[in-house]
Amino acid sequence: MTPDQIGVLLLLCVVNYPFVLLVEYAIRAYGIKRVYAIDVTPEQLRRERRNAMHTTPIHPGVIAIAMLAGYLKIGPETIVSVLVTFAITFVWTEIYHYLLHRAMHLRWFHFTHKEHHRSRITNAWTSISFSMWEEFLFAIGVVGFLGALSQWFALSLYGIVAYYLVYFSTNTVGHANIEYNKPGYSYTWFGRMFTTSAYHAMHHARYINNYGLLTPFMDRLFGTEWADTVQVQERAAQGRPLTNVNERLLEKL
Repeated sequence: MTPDQIGVLLLLCVVNYPFVLLVEYAIRAYGIKRVYAIDVTPEQLRRERRNAMHTTPIHPGVIAIAMLAGYLKIGPETIVSVLVTFAITFVWTEIYHYLLHRAMHLRWFHFTHKEHHRSRITNAWTSISFSMWEEFLFAIGVVGFLGALSQWFALSLYGIVAYYLVYFSTNTVGHANIEYNKPGYSYTWFGRMFTTSAYHAMHHARYINNYGLLTPFMDRLFGTEWADTVQVQERAAQGRPLTNVNERLLEKL
């Protein structure tokens, strides 16, 4: 591994923390609208911060091991290779995350995901509060696929890191229990393609459905999107947050 490669992987070990702190600051400074008007307890925050200390470096650690073992083959860094690698990583992670997430909600496999779901009401720190099992399985699935693909053509480390930077930042916002988009966002072409923070806040509060990561397509394909997702986003965007984790905005849900 080159010094530059080591540097970007070290950056990936710690970059989540400034993302979390920045989102926390923005919420306090700008009073961004909330999805659920329920406060997080100090005990939850302490637990999440403890978890964050040992789970955040797992992804770059798995990448480094795969590279050192010669399994993940990295080629010359060009604009094309960065963009292609980013796109491949994005698409595969959307698929793999959904499948893994659904599996972790099965009773026999839920021990891997239980720690993350102790947070029914989320905040920025929830985005990096996982069991080591969950983070390891997520990292292995992403890097394992990329390593297998790299046996046919070399990938870009910068493309992989760029994806993780997007994932870490959007995942932080996605767990922050805020809705920064305007009313009507869900009806725009962008809103139909990408999830909002309300999307994942609903998953934690209700414990099931809305399993998708950055896009809703796998949920729509398998019928696991909450039917009132648009209504919840609309209410939050209007400054009328939900007040109970069991609250539903459509009948017969």
